[in-house]
Amino acid sequence: MGEHGGRGALRRWGRKGVEGRGGCRREKRGARVAEEQLGASGRGELLAAVAGGGAAGHPTSISGTSRLKSTSARCSSLSSAKRRMLTASTKPSSYLAATEQSMSTLSWEGCVEFQEGIDDAIAWRWTPNGSYSANSAYRIQFVGGIQDNRSDFFWKAKIENKCKFFGWLMIHRKILTADKLQLRGWDNSHICPLCGVEPETAMHLLMECAFAKQVWRHIWQKAGLHMHVASTFVGDMLRWWSTCRREMAKEQRRNFDGLFIYTAWGIWLQRNARIFNGTYSTVMQVVDSIIAMCKAYVGAHVLDE
Repeated sequence: MGEHGGRGALRRWGRKGVEGRGGCRREKRGARVAEEQLGASGRGELLAAVAGGGAAGHPTSISGTSRLKSTSARCSSLSSAKRRMLTASTKPSSYLAATEQSMSTLSWEGCVEFQEGIDDAIAWRWTPNGSYSANSAYRIQFVGGIQDNRSDFFWKAKIENKCKFFGWLMIHRKILTADKLQLRGWDNSHICPLCGVEPETAMHLLMECAFAKQVWRHIWQKAGLHMHVASTFVGDMLRWWSTCRREMAKEQRRNFDGLFIYTAWGIWLQRNARIFNGTYSTVMQVVDSIIAMCKAYVGAHVLDE
């Protein structure tokens, strides 16, 4: 009788052990889900509960299981509360009520003057007549910025528009000399085609090259001008140009700006002629071509003066 009673007790204890192991597994799965919703303190409780539970199916796991149950229940309660809160906050009626409440706090009195019988109209605030223009849209991009007007003078030079644009490129060092082409990955010879010695950059080509220096000197002599030497300005084309034009009378500055740009343009054309056409001109031939361009512009615009 004692033996049978002992076997029955073992069988009952075995069934309880199996049920305990299944319960532990279920609780652990729930704990893993709940752990993602808890902070550091919640994770600490879960780890402590698992550590105190012992091996699965062992009698010492009863305490750990109960602690897991209490922690999982609290996580489930927090998760349910969060779902209810999100569901309530995303209902259209709640959203509209909150919007109406916030809009009701706005007071339009004194801000906008409403007139009955007059239809609403769209106006562009950046022009006096309220009409949109591409020019105004471009200018508002610079509102609040710092504008440098030192180089705006050359746009009024007496010269062709294409040469004015070249003058802008020249001042900002954006003409496609060898150093710029190398940055773009284009194959080219990095040596200046005019002097054949130094690497080609915009400032070297137009100011520091021995060939260019001779062209500038002969142009000043032909025009009867005594200007500063470019080498004293250490590659600052704009400062050199501005200093030279201040030596001129105010009414002659537009003509001088045209001569300055034409000279740089003539040097650039000779550079391109050597690279693309294999045509080599002397310094005096380049100077004569520059003077011819100036005379052609003046002759074409003599009636506009």
